[in-house]
Amino acid sequence: MLKDRLRNARWRLKRELRLREERCARDAPVRPASRRHGLPGMLIVSLTSYPPRYSTLMPTLKRLLSQSVGADHTILWIAPDNIDALPEDVKLLERDGLEIKITHDLGPHKKYFGARQAFPEAFIMTVDDDVAYPRHMTAELIRQYQPGEKSVIARRARRIAFAKTSEGFELKPERYRDWPIVFGGGELSDNLVPTGVGGVLYPPGAISREALDPTAIQRLCFYADDFWLFWMTRRAGYTTRMVRKRSEDREWHNAYEVGLWQTNQVDNDDIWRALYQELGPPKRLD
Repeated sequence: MLKDRLRNARWRLKRELRLREERCARDAPVRPASRRHGLPGMLIVSLTSYPPRYSTLMPTLKRLLSQSVGADHTILWIAPDNIDALPEDVKLLERDGLEIKITHDLGPHKKYFGARQAFPEAFIMTVDDDVAYPRHMTAELIRQYQPGEKSVIARRARRIAFAKTSEGFELKPERYRDWPIVFGGGELSDNLVPTGVGGVLYPPGAISREALDPTAIQRLCFYADDFWLFWMTRRAGYTTRMVRKRSEDREWHNAYEVGLWQTNQVDNDDIWRALYQELGPPKRLD
């Protein structure tokens, strides 16, 4: 049918454009930052990866190292069993300021765990390893930071959707897949769950010592770092502040094929219920 042919043509065009953008990112030199961040503390850009995602790791890192606002440290955390497979083109980025560190394998939680241990008083910006981040992403996040406001800064989030009942709304939310995605807008809300794919800025104190419990992480939500950090930051008294600019980041062409979600055999709704039963409702939840 004509509709199917048009749909396939659009898909092929998008794929080709993403492949071309990835090739450009691989070939481009790392661009130095044009200014420092100006935050009242160190800024750590922190991420993790694993072998199935190594194919798109280098262009992502180049984008992070080429931000218009420079960080004090950009750290890639790798599990011991995965370090030998790390591509040489990634290791070469150490000349451009990348730091590669080995840490215990806590799945996606590695993106913040080691950074919070090593730099407890720093601002920690977590990012994913498969996204074509724009040059001004870091600037967007730190621009929204407001001293004195206990908020986590996000570019992308999910709004918790509550189930309707005859008496109003149940406290338990609808299925995760029904939670609307929010991009920017500048909103301050307790019902927004930051999603790491867009980049999230955690001020000092947002990730508490309670969050660094590997036993609880492995038992409750090994693959759901977004949920865990949402619960932990709420328990620390923090809410979510969205950046003002509305923008949607693009993943590299084959990122969806090897996402961490494919290794997750537990449904997000089951993980949410387990956290709710173990910890109760997140503090400050409307």
